[in-house]
Amino acid sequence: MTNIEQLPNELLSMCLSYLDFYNIYEIFFHLNFRFNQLIRYETKLHLHLYSIPSGKFLQFCYQLNQYMKTTGNYPYTLMAEDKHKLKLILEDEFFTESFSKLRTLILSNIDSHTLAFIVQQNYMKI
Repeated sequence: MTNIEQLPNELLSMCLSYLDFYNIYEIFFHLNFRFNQLIRYETKLHLHLYSIPSGKFLQFCYQLNQYMKTTGNYPYTLMAEDKHKLKLILEDEFFTESFSKLRTLILSNIDSHTLAFIVQQNYMKI
């Protein structure tokens, strides 16, 4: 029987690509040095805000902020269905700068006022 820790990094990376970053961080980060290195340098960040429980959202945002500062690994994808969580992230200057490298933004159930806020905020940077 094979243990997950015996798999090569390439296979682990493939497995991790099916999870969003919150789940990867909660399950595998701080498990051991190898997983920490794999997550830091081999994992692409795909943030699904709906997967982060509201009670843990601010704590995770702080951890994510620290993670991005130390690794230089920025989100590729941001999926948001909750305008309150989205606004919290977009109002933080560090996150706003980090999301300039965003490749995909998926918004669901976001009202026109929130969308106008996003457009205006990005227009001011240009």
